[in-house]
Amino acid sequence: MEPMFRWAQGFELVGKSVRTTNERNRSLVDQGELWRQCLEDGSLAGTGEAVGAYTDYVGDWTMPFTFTLGVRRCPETEKVPGGLCLAVPAGEYALFESEAPSPQEAASKVWLDIWGWQASATKRRLYRCDYELWDLAAMASGRARVKVFVSVERIVRTARKLIV
Repeated sequence: MEPMFRWAQGFELVGKSVRTTNERNRSLVDQGELWRQCLEDGSLAGTGEAVGAYTDYVGDWTMPFTFTLGVRRCPETEKVPGGLCLAVPAGEYALFESEAPSPQEAASKVWLDIWGWQASATKRRLYRCDYELWDLAAMASGRARVKVFVSVERIVRTARKLIV
């Protein structure tokens, strides 16, 4: 699947984080536990959208990284019990989307698409900050919808003037 490329504005994310890795599927367990905690303590309530951010990569997606789950910062979300504030930077992103009956299926599908794409991508993945936006209303109605923004290098094209 070829993604759409777009410039995305930065924002602040208020939430909780966990250090994890994809080795032996550890991130599935750690992220699942963080989702459970945030749903139980109400950290994601009333916003309509959950944000998951992937930062502090040691190398690529096979190495350790930090996963932060929360909501965009606004006056209503200033405080998350035991939470932190993370700046998600503006930048060039490859946008992938997925929809499935469960969050696990939607996440699995979209990340398999991303890993497949990056093997032959025309833009280099940066591993600075990737993030996903989850539609909580769709999730509550039995349908999981996610958009994943993967940081990529920005290619600036300049016009060349031919001098004769």
